[in-house]
Amino acid sequence: MLKLGITRVGRLGRSRTWLGSERHASLLLLDDLARAGEDAAQAYDTLVARVRLPNGTWKQTAAGRLARVDAVLLRLLRATRAPGSRVSVLDLGASTGITSVELYDTLAAHFAVELIATDLYRDLVAFSWPRRPWTIVLDVHGGVIQHVLGPFVLPGQIAESWAYPVNRALKAWSTRWLVPRAQRVLVRLDVERLPYLAPHVEDRLEVRRLPFMVSRCLRLMRAGAPFRFEAADVLEPLPWRATCVRAMNIATRDNFDDARVAVVVRNCLRAVEPGGLLVLGQSHGLDPETARATIYRVDGGWPVAVERVGAGYEMEHVVAAAAAMAEEPAREGRACRA
Repeated sequence: MLKLGITRVGRLGRSRTWLGSERHASLLLLDDLARAGEDAAQAYDTLVARVRLPNGTWKQTAAGRLARVDAVLLRLLRATRAPGSRVSVLDLGASTGITSVELYDTLAAHFAVELIATDLYRDLVAFSWPRRPWTIVLDVHGGVIQHVLGPFVLPGQIAESWAYPVNRALKAWSTRWLVPRAQRVLVRLDVERLPYLAPHVEDRLEVRRLPFMVSRCLRLMRAGAPFRFEAADVLEPLPWRATCVRAMNIATRDNFDDARVAVVVRNCLRAVEPGGLLVLGQSHGLDPETARATIYRVDGGWPVAVERVGAGYEMEHVVAAAAAMAEEPAREGRACRA
């Protein structure tokens, strides 16, 4: 038996085979969606829902998923800031950016908003063979995301079922012969300098930088709106500071152990401007009603919970511990200067 992938936008709504198993959608459709200006949330959700990333996470999101959290955040900002005043936002772990765009729209109706969305996997790079229906999709670090071999779409991080021996054989062949060449070419590229979607020939392969984000993000940036989408690792110190830092569905046990969650929280706390807000929480599934979040006001690096959505952030104890750990070096430094 064999399982064919989804290689046309019009077929994204048919994500299962006649036996009921999930079909994988080619990430080359990101090119089609972006060029067509297609902003259908369902199309993007279907496209990325079965893509497991090299760090073991998934870009699982949906339009409206964080609407309840955004409404509370807007209310808190309106209570303390004048209409039209400047509000900077840092939205971490933004996935495809659909909820970042929604937050931007929500706040921009009342304030002069500057928003930076971030994700570790913002860009993908597709390497295609001339006169062959073969494409390898890598992340910018060389991790294999997909093998697209004609009508077959084979995931890089998910093992193919033994029920599909043809798929397994094709993936093994591609892994041995195609992936190493694509990875060698990637090492020589400066991906940041490649325009999105424009073909570039390198070592006789056609290379395209694919935006792993909804097309509305690209359109906002190309139009010169105060909206950016940056690649960032939340485990590393963040180079930005903002009035409001939102880290939904990132500082969780689904992604990290408690020690690394604490690192993420400390990085978030340092990124909040004095008196600004930090939003931490998690959604269970895509239903907006499952969202749980705690919104903190941060002054002097110390967070104070001012509002909860649902039952609040499940790891509030980690926030308190992380803040205390960050405070200790500061106290020692003040003592030394004295």
